[in-house]
Amino acid sequence: MSDAPETREWLIDGFNVLHASLFSDGDRSEWWTAPRRERLVGLARHFSDPAARIWIVFDGPRPSAPDDDADAQERVQVVFADSADDWIVKRVRSSEEPGRLAVVTGDRQVADRARHRGARVAAPRDFIARCATPDGPA
Repeated sequence: MSDAPETREWLIDGFNVLHASLFSDGDRSEWWTAPRRERLVGLARHFSDPAARIWIVFDGPRPSAPDDDADAQERVQVVFADSADDWIVKRVRSSEEPGRLAVVTGDRQVADRARHRGARVAAPRDFIARCATPDGPA
């Protein structure tokens, strides 16, 4: 049995994950669209740890029509920030238990900053692999 704290909060660098794992071979102009964001949010709802809280952070202003009608009780939350990287690092810095956080990004600078503050870092493909849909793995 491990003495490491269990990860309960996942901070997802939204566009980075879309680029690194879901649409790396597709048309880059499509990354920023609502359907792409919604696909990532939909996958995250099937994350293998049902107790985990998931924050998906996208760069930019919130679209005029929300992607989703989720309320604060839903375990998957979508955030729009001027800088997803800065939002994620600030969240890690302000956490009383950064060891219970996992940052999902392929950005080395963000990963290094999160690790330095005590958070775990997961690769985008590893996170997506843990998001099983009713029809099978993502």
